[in-house]
Amino acid sequence: MINFIKNYINNLDIVSMNNWLKKEDITLDKKELYIVFNHLKNDWYNFLYIDSAPILNILKEELTKENYLKLKNLYTKYYDKYKSYL
Repeated sequence: MINFIKNYINNLDIVSMNNWLKKEDITLDKKELYIVFNHLKNDWYNFLYIDSAPILNILKEELTKENYLKLKNLYTKYYDKYKSYL
């Protein structure tokens, strides 16, 4: 599974991520979009397999409260759904 996730993240572009977030009712401004995208591309392994708290704390400071809460809830939703595969 880790190779699947790694390949997916490596091939992910910012437009695709933004489109998916919009489908999840999350609209980020340009700055927030780049912040989330950079953390996703650079920190996905630590986020999924080690400890998501440090990254979530950074995002809490860098995003609007509303967008942070939406992203945190989205993460929890999908992590709970797929954690048995990780």
